[in-house]
Amino acid sequence: MRRDGPYRSWIQSVVGEDGKTYERRLVTYEIDARGDLVRVIDAGGVETSYAYDEQHYLVSESLPDGTVYRFLYADHAGQRRCVETWGELRGGDLLDALGARSAGSPVQARGLFHARFDYGPGPFETRMIDATGGTHRYRGNALGLVEEYVDPRGYCWTYRYDGAGRLISMSDGGGRVERRSFDLHGRMLGLTRPDGARWAWKQDDEQSKVVSVDAAGKREIETTCGTRTVEHQDARGRITRFAYDAHGLLRDIAYPDGTVETRSYDAHGNISEHIFEDGSRARYTFDLFGRPVRIRTPRGAEYELGYDSRGDLVFIAEPGDKATEFRIGPTRLIEAMRDPSGEMTRYRHVAGALVECVRADGTRYAFGYDALRRLVWIENPAGERYQRTYDAVGNIVRETSFAGVTTEYAYDGSRQLVSVTRADGTWIHLLRDAEGRIVAREHSTGLVERFTYGAGGALTAAESQDVRVQFERDEDGRILREIQEAGGWRFEIGTEYDDNGGVLGKSYSTGWNVSFIRRPGDGAPLALRAVATTPEELRFEYDDRGVETLRQRATGPGAIATESDAYGLPTRVSVLGEDEAMLRERRYEWAVGGPLRRVVDTHAGQRRYELDPLGRPLAAEGLGSAEHFRYAPHGTPVPRAQPWAIGRGGRPTNAGDVRVAWDVLGRLAAQNSPDPLRTWAYTYDENDRLIEARRGDGRSVRYLYDPFGRRLAETYDDGESTWFGWDIDSPVEERSTKGGVVRRVFRDDGYVPLLEAEDGRAFRMIATDAAGTPWLYVDPSHRCDEIDLSAWGTVARQSGQPGGLRFAGQREDAFTGLHYNHHRHYAPTLHVFLTPDPLGIDVTLNDVGFVPNVTLYIDPLGLTTIVVGAPHDPTIKSHAKLLRKQYPGAKVISSDQLGKPPSLWQKLRGKNNKIDPNENHVVVTTHGAPGSAQWGNGSASGEQIGDMLKNAGFQGGPGAVVDVSACNAATPGAGQKSIAHGIASSTGANANGAMRDPSVDPNQVHNYQGKKPAWKFWGKPPQYPYRPGEMCPTPKGPFVHQGYYVGVTPSGSVTGVSFKP
Repeated sequence: MRRDGPYRSWIQSVVGEDGKTYERRLVTYEIDARGDLVRVIDAGGVETSYAYDEQHYLVSESLPDGTVYRFLYADHAGQRRCVETWGELRGGDLLDALGARSAGSPVQARGLFHARFDYGPGPFETRMIDATGGTHRYRGNALGLVEEYVDPRGYCWTYRYDGAGRLISMSDGGGRVERRSFDLHGRMLGLTRPDGARWAWKQDDEQSKVVSVDAAGKREIETTCGTRTVEHQDARGRITRFAYDAHGLLRDIAYPDGTVETRSYDAHGNISEHIFEDGSRARYTFDLFGRPVRIRTPRGAEYELGYDSRGDLVFIAEPGDKATEFRIGPTRLIEAMRDPSGEMTRYRHVAGALVECVRADGTRYAFGYDALRRLVWIENPAGERYQRTYDAVGNIVRETSFAGVTTEYAYDGSRQLVSVTRADGTWIHLLRDAEGRIVAREHSTGLVERFTYGAGGALTAAESQDVRVQFERDEDGRILREIQEAGGWRFEIGTEYDDNGGVLGKSYSTGWNVSFIRRPGDGAPLALRAVATTPEELRFEYDDRGVETLRQRATGPGAIATESDAYGLPTRVSVLGEDEAMLRERRYEWAVGGPLRRVVDTHAGQRRYELDPLGRPLAAEGLGSAEHFRYAPHGTPVPRAQPWAIGRGGRPTNAGDVRVAWDVLGRLAAQNSPDPLRTWAYTYDENDRLIEARRGDGRSVRYLYDPFGRRLAETYDDGESTWFGWDIDSPVEERSTKGGVVRRVFRDDGYVPLLEAEDGRAFRMIATDAAGTPWLYVDPSHRCDEIDLSAWGTVARQSGQPGGLRFAGQREDAFTGLHYNHHRHYAPTLHVFLTPDPLGIDVTLNDVGFVPNVTLYIDPLGLTTIVVGAPHDPTIKSHAKLLRKQYPGAKVISSDQLGKPPSLWQKLRGKNNKIDPNENHVVVTTHGAPGSAQWGNGSASGEQIGDMLKNAGFQGGPGAVVDVSACNAATPGAGQKSIAHGIASSTGANANGAMRDPSVDPNQVHNYQGKKPAWKFWGKPPQYPYRPGEMCPTPKGPFVHQGYYVGVTPSGSVTGVSFKP
């Protein structure tokens, strides 16, 4: 630190290899003559100023964007206390600038985050009235710990402590009680969850071991040396060992399968090389100030990074002379982003909240917030508004979509959703057990769906009407056997795993099976054998990046060879026959911004795409297509040559000569055409799933689903039926009452097909594009059946008898012309889904819209999903920017869509929203605590987050990694899996996250939740001290206070410690 009169400057000084000293000013503090901090000047010259009263109490904080926070004080019981605070805009109305005054309800708040405080009548009692008028009451004790909290709805949360201030019981507003016990050293001995499940821990200080036993009786042992984990033994007895260098940095991880992961570091402790179990490696170069400036990924892609004077990332140079540039504003939020294609997206913020986004095509989205800076409305480019209303504790109780569909919600005292009332007056009641798990969904129609859970909390059965699904699991919670039953249909799947959780075999009750040979480390398949009427075996080869290069028949000639670019996107796909003679080849040319520009087929010719500034196709010419499009303001594609009309929410109302009708719930109700064969009426069930489609000539088909939305049967009015067998989310079998049988084998991701066999014939190999869409089927005799789809999914050309799969995750229904997407049906002639996205506005701004470009993006389940829930938190925004510095080629997700079309939310955060179909790395950022992460206005477990990642299309599985940038993400909760463990067990991917040092009193982590309402565990008071296991991302990687950044396998094994604590 350097002193210069009233200024105190922190200087980073480093010595380079040339022996010279290099300096960088980090921040300057100005201290006035009274000793008060009055100004902070960051490295870029941006200033924040402070003012005080005569007693040195802070009365105002002025931020660089013109936001000023005021603080008023009064004397109470001999102490000076803050009694009121709010935020205002210098020279303007802050609430008006945020859109609060145009939300449709009166605003009484004095400003942003307006809060008033009353103290007493007891010595430790406080009443706080928030900006929306909600009253929060707190009663504490002499240790400063909250013992009782009453929320604005009147629900009471109580906390009890032992004599040392350790939390020993907590009761939430719904009456759920959790209890804990500790030894004399303050280490946790036991935990009892609200449902009675018990956990136990035993410390063996002599051998530096911690033995844990969970509610299901699983026993794990962790061995430490000082503060570092050196060995972990899981419940199966498998041992993972960790070695460190002389500086205490993790050097090697030896896994139970014999593979080793290695890290090396530069002289400053920055990671310089990471060699993974499969031999692939990543290399990093840092500048003298510890910022990564060059990164080479395991796939060979190289990135160069540039920073401004404040250390914010402003430039990324990518392979192929691509570059992304950012303009950062004074509050370190992105004001503009220029993507690799040269297109500019602009953002405007007020008080840290995004209020406007102007996209590259000139379309504009506006956002409005209430006095607590919660999103209350969105205006789309068509001028339509989405609106939402909150209750006194921040739960969404009412929302109206862009299409005008209103839904209302109710919550219990634990702030769990218990009831949904829809626009047509129908309702759904959710019944939960003591752990908050849904055990029944009761519908106003009388339908009841029931769910059963095992001792470890994993789902074991689900039933609805005549449909029942059962799961048998092993001690790690993995599914060993699934049984699907509906009427006379019964389909069973047996699964065998290796020690790393990779699938070794699948057996199906209809008499066929699939087995795998996997390579150590990443678990990628080396061979696959499918035994049905005729056995088929495939062998796989990969390059040193882990990208598949060859898929070859082992039972005879035939192969699919793939060449790919630095991003893993295919540039050449060759289908080979006898003596490697070429049967067919496709070459792909990708636009600078990502989507396909041209595809050339050696047999069928070529197709060219003309793209708009957002990467959407304006024209597709060739391979059977001659299409030209424009886009409605909502994003719905409209054929230029046809008279289309688009209604509210992007829904077509006229499509050529077809009149389109939508019901009060925003679902497609009918298509009316002069041709009765193109006239349809649609009927839906209580979960908005299509259950009947009736054609204009009177013909009809009905559908039956299981409780997870998987379609198990279709029945036609002539009595013909088809039954469907599912393996997780993959439709692996179809059986018709006429005797037809279709069997499929998918890649580990579950949506890219590898093999298909029909009616007892041999398996055909399937060649797919980058998004997993089939274009060629090749049988053992080298007969080729081919298909090309139009830009939005209709058949453009075909020869032979290609299969029924369409865009990834879709199956064509030949009778209706619709495509089934697990959760929803898609209408390729209308370019939209039939029903709104069940996950709502938080995941998509066009609730019936499809992906923007099918050549690159996929929507395998018909859903897009939010990943984490801190959408407007400034801390999380800053974390996301730092994470982009560390992982410039990865997908850093914060309140964004995952593995889906590039939602506006992704662009609003300035992130690359172009999803590599082969991507196996996701970064999730949010606030966290042991076992739970912030999710919207509440919290979510790792399993819940993992399920959403998986349902959003994340492939997961061996070799995939989820980095969880959240405090205590790898620290188990009180009787709960850690966030990372939950994500790993749900997705099958390894997950990384922050874990407290096991030698540290775990109560230091848990107690903080008792000092505030449990649902606000992420809220940090001023001058908040880091607690064990809490973290923040830095350019060098995650910093974890009194803990480590570790990897967690699906079985819960801690596989390594990264970065010095």
